Amino acid sequence: MVDSGSPQRKLTLAVSAVTAGAPSDIRVAQSSGMADVDKRAMALLKRCRFDATEAGTAPIQVGLDFDAEAIGPAAIEGLYAKLRAQIETQREFLIYLIELESEDDARAVLAQLKDGADFEQLARKLSRSKTAKYGGNQGWGRASHYPATMQQVLKHGTWPALHPEPLAMDRNWYVLWVPEERSARAPDLEDARATLRAMLLAEELPARWRP
Repeated sequence: MVDSGSPQRKLTLAVSAVTAGAPSDIRVAQSSGMADVDKRAMALLKRCRFDATEAGTAPIQVGLDFDAEAIGPAAIEGLYAKLRAQIETQREFLIYLIELESEDDARAVLAQLKDGADFEQLARKLSRSKTAKYGGNQGWGRASHYPATMQQVLKHGTWPALHPEPLAMDRNWYVLWVPEERSARAPDLEDARATLRAMLLAEELPARWRP
């Protein structure tokens, strides 16, 4: 149940359960005053199932209590501090990739690069990726953003460098160049606030809500 000392807000949903099973025609009868909370509650209710004794022609009123502090400023700032500390212990890499059809194609491109060819020009000419027009530039990213093969290369490589071997990922072959690396940077709190609130809604509130 919701802690008695926490600020409570009420939310009531109207739901039809004409037959046993999944609810239908879910709508807000009394809003919480927060659109994301209302939306999350409706999504949760869609996963509920009603038995035959609850079925009927009139909509059922489902009242929910939730702890406003669970998604309030203090909770958001606490989650931000935790995630920021985790992010800033990691590294970020400026990643360039040339996507090719075969290992032989990738080795041929590597040979040209080792002979002094320009990576971005080759990417524009040969890469099958949507980033070809940007010279293969994928932007800054952490190792965790990529498949396991790439993660291991990024974590254990010495950068800046052209990776000397082709990489096989997602049934394609890639040539990798990492010209820069740096400490990972967390987004500003204000930029991350909406995402953090959504995370709290997904992880905290369902355990607290009780019909």
